[in-house]
Amino acid sequence: MRARLERIAVVRQAAVRAAVEGASGVMVGLAREAGAAYSIRTTLVPLEEAARQKLYPAGWRNAAGNDLEPAFVDYAAPLVGAIPSYSAL
Repeated sequence: MRARLERIAVVRQAAVRAAVEGASGVMVGLAREAGAAYSIRTTLVPLEEAARQKLYPAGWRNAAGNDLEPAFVDYAAPLVGAIPSYSAL
């Protein structure tokens, strides 16, 4: 929860800064920095790009399409916390 509130504050500050600087037709986005440690930066994204559909990468699903690959767990865990592993039923 604390990390989420910190991200909200960062986005809010970036949005105010962009508005004061006259930015228009954009929204604040978060871009994850490369590397194992979770790190983000803000970026201004044109509304046309932000509104487009983004598909879940096939490489994040197993071949059967019914489970997550470790690449997704590595990506999502800093955002949502630990992702439990379940045995097959």
